[in-house]
Amino acid sequence: MVRQFCTTALRQPVSKPSDAASCPLLFRQKQSPSRILSLFVAAGLLCGCGGGMDVPPTVDVKGTVTLDSSPLTDADVIFFDGTQYTAFGKTDGTGRFTLKTRFSSEVMESGAPAREYRVTVSKMIPPNGMSEEDYQAQKLALRAKRESGEKILNSDYLPSKIESIPAKYSVASQTTLKANVKANQENDFPFPLTSK
Repeated sequence: MVRQFCTTALRQPVSKPSDAASCPLLFRQKQSPSRILSLFVAAGLLCGCGGGMDVPPTVDVKGTVTLDSSPLTDADVIFFDGTQYTAFGKTDGTGRFTLKTRFSSEVMESGAPAREYRVTVSKMIPPNGMSEEDYQAQKLALRAKRESGEKILNSDYLPSKIESIPAKYSVASQTTLKANVKANQENDFPFPLTSK
């Protein structure tokens, strides 16, 4: 019904009496411009074409992660505060990251809302000294076998990656890392981690 209202209200003028019959949310009497505008705004909100989601404002957040004084690359950085929203980023070749916050499956904003956060840093690596290149090559080979219908042996399966960062940084319930994101100021956080 809402979709029908949106379609009818947006496609037909409201000056004809017959229009009111085709769209039950419009009245038969002559509509004032302000009333018509109100109906269109309501239609937009109900249809999802005007928003309706209360998204808190965000501020830019960046930082640097080091491990034993060396830049930590390709690590996942997550800021969380117990709400349904989390901010996340990935470190680059110099250990630098910038955050984004996902508010829904369709809404993502750069930065993070201003508040206090707990922080985790995680980096999953192949086990047993396997390089990332070898791991990805084995992954591609396994995919090719599956797609071709070739028999897959136990030795073809990939071992699970392991966490390379100590639990005091990588586990949400144990992390010692915190950040206080503030509005109207630069938010650039250094996270000097140690492997011990």
